[in-house]
Amino acid sequence: MALKPVDLTIESVRRNCEGVEDSITTFAQGKWAKHKDAVYVEYDEPSETGMEGTHTVLKWSEGKLRLTRRGGVEHCQEFAPGGVSESLYETAYMSIPMSARTHLAECAMTEHGMEIYVEYFFSLGGEPQGLTKLRIWVREDS
Repeated sequence: MALKPVDLTIESVRRNCEGVEDSITTFAQGKWAKHKDAVYVEYDEPSETGMEGTHTVLKWSEGKLRLTRRGGVEHCQEFAPGGVSESLYETAYMSIPMSARTHLAECAMTEHGMEIYVEYFFSLGGEPQGLTKLRIWVREDS
């Protein structure tokens, strides 16, 4: 499986339980590969995310997204439409249960990359946090 260099744009919009929205857009360089019926994308988290020292791997397969983080943050979450995924979000300072109920997960392949879009409601430690809309653009380096 040959990994090719890519540029990533990651946009996250969160609406909390009071209806207040905030958003962050980050940029990263990484690698991607297609293997059988799956697409893998890997990158190091940019400092703006607060997860420095964390390596993230995305796997898109069979209509769902699996996100795995290792390093400063340890976390694995699956996003499948209509599904609920339970996990632990772990740092050197805390370990907190996280739950994600996925409303929508889509992936569109393009000539030189892909776009992933996921909407999910999540809770931390059993406390609802609101709705997150995550959009990830992956483009091969030119």
